[in-house]
Amino acid sequence: MLLQLEQDVASIDAYSNVYRDFPNEMTACRQTFEQIVQEHHLKLVRIEPYENVEQARETNEQMYKHLQNGDMPAVIQHVERMRQLLSGAVQMMQRQADLKIKNANDIDLVISKLTAYPVQDAELTAVTERVYQLYRTKHWEQV
Repeated sequence: MLLQLEQDVASIDAYSNVYRDFPNEMTACRQTFEQIVQEHHLKLVRIEPYENVEQARETNEQMYKHLQNGDMPAVIQHVERMRQLLSGAVQMMQRQADLKIKNANDIDLVISKLTAYPVQDAELTAVTERVYQLYRTKHWEQV
């Protein structure tokens, strides 16, 4: 118990620094996902990375209250949640960028497949006509 208290007291400075450094971390997160948005010309239609950032800011404030009360397990939990939210904001934008690239590649693939269909259709029509003529001739010979 005493060892745990010593560890908690020793970690207060570290978590105070986390609280104090959060605005810089939040700014870096925003810059990262805004860069992804600009680079890939994304539109924020159904995804809300700013909501994650705001939740992380609120979580940081809650963490600080727990830190002031000495509730270290709650502090640790809030710091983990805060980092997950910031990471999630960047990841959701990266997923959108990756999907945009994949969609463009898929569209190119579909277009290339579609351009082959008229040639294949013409070839199939010729084969079908030959089979039809052959069947029709053999059918009449048997009658």
